Amino acid sequence: MATEKKEKLLTPVGFIKFPKTVINDKEYGTIKVPQGLKETDVCSFKFQVVFDPKTPEAQALIKVLDEEHSQIKGANFKPYKKDQEKADDGTLKESGMIAINFTSSFAPKMIDSSLKECNIELGWGSKVRVKFVTKPVNNKGKVGLGRYTSVIQVIEPKSSGVDTSGFEASEGGFIAEAQAADWSE
Repeated sequence: MATEKKEKLLTPVGFIKFPKTVINDKEYGTIKVPQGLKETDVCSFKFQVVFDPKTPEAQALIKVLDEEHSQIKGANFKPYKKDQEKADDGTLKESGMIAINFTSSFAPKMIDSSLKECNIELGWGSKVRVKFVTKPVNNKGKVGLGRYTSVIQVIEPKSSGVDTSGFEASEGGFIAEAQAADWSE
């Protein structure tokens, strides 16, 4: 009996939130695929891609995910959710964006904007597109549509786990490289 090959889906360009890599109990706050991974290494790659749901590309993806989700008997979690941000008063408010969580025990393949294979560290705020497949899952009572990453296209990498949006550079302030140079003298 032939198995039906699942169509690969593609997110619109979005940015990464909550990147996390765990390799043999060592945790990184980025998506990091170190050189020399062995088959015996226990790995976990988790991240969220956040994008604008109003684009035609996003609407088409949401429609496909909704159709696949509706075919799963007893589904109790959606394959995407409304993104939330922390307001000034500490409460969470909707950002108007959509978020899709990805988790994999296999190291994701990466390509750059010109489609050349690469392997770099991706931190919070990295702009990416993700190619993935879906499959019904039932994990400890959570029934829904699993999302499995096959390739991440890196549009604009950020290796730091720090979100610097909203800040501006300050003249005359502390500069880390200058401080390091002072210690070496």
